[in-house]
Order: sequence, then structure tokens, then C-alpha cells
Amino acid sequence: MNNDAVRAGNATGGFPASGFYAEFQYIGQFVQTPQGREAISFIGADERPEAELPNIP
Repeated sequence: MNNDAVRAGNATGGFPASGFYAEFQYIGQFVQTPQGREAISFIGADERPEAELPNIP
């Protein structure tokens, strides 16, 4: 295994720990932008706080 793969698997990348899901980091979220130029955009953790996902049975 090369060093890059080990670093990628173990590093948090400076992202905050999830407030809702154990052992996860929050990096951001994908959102639909129907009026935007692109159908989906990514908003990083530094731009918007984490939102808890709905519990869908």
C-alpha cells in the first residue's frame, strides 16, 4: 500500500466531526439548483452547517 492511500484513509482533512453521525466528518452537501446554471451544486462545510437528514422508514 502506498503512503497516499494510507493518508487518505486516515486523515480527516480538517473537516469537522458530524454532529449527527458517529465516526463521520461533515464535508458539505449537494443541493439542487433549479434556477442555476447547473442542476446540482456542492456547498462545502465552510459555507453551510450540517443538517440532520430526515429519518425515512
